[in-house]
Amino acid sequence: MSTIECLEREIDEAEIAFKYLLRLRETDKIQMQKDMVLNVKMLVEPYLEKLINTGLSSNQQKLIEIIKTNLHDIISSFNRRLSLEFINLSPMEIQIANMIKIGNTTKEIADLMHLSEKTIATHRNNIRCKLGIKNKKIPLRTYLATLGTDDESDDPALFNCKISEGHNSYINASNNVNKKGKFCN
Repeated sequence: MSTIECLEREIDEAEIAFKYLLRLRETDKIQMQKDMVLNVKMLVEPYLEKLINTGLSSNQQKLIEIIKTNLHDIISSFNRRLSLEFINLSPMEIQIANMIKIGNTTKEIADLMHLSEKTIATHRNNIRCKLGIKNKKIPLRTYLATLGTDDESDDPALFNCKISEGHNSYINASNNVNKKGKFCN
């Protein structure tokens, strides 16, 4: 066997090993995701349900509902799309976006977070700006709800948003970046 044939054989073996390791990594990743979902459902959700049934105030019940929703979001794609790297939302804006997504009003969010309604309105405006929908007739809650759905594109800058007329409109958020790197219309 010549040196070239030996090298080709080693390359083939290395390629087979590499493909095997990639498959193994993907299998491990899928199993880890399944384990995380199962652990949340088995070890956390039952206790949240028990806590809800202990005579909590309405504010406390809303906070528990937010916790439940946030746990669900952790295991879904919504937060992946809202990641800080993607649209530069602050942690406070991510919290507020989560509360908007589950249907809380500005007043309810202000009460839960012990902030003024004006502060929440400012955060809502900043979120709309960073999402590229500041001057568009798209309800923020509707838009946020679409972020967790699988749309036709894997490009995270392209959102599928259902508008009230009943048709789909694509908004490319990367077209709305100002000179400081912030999203805005």
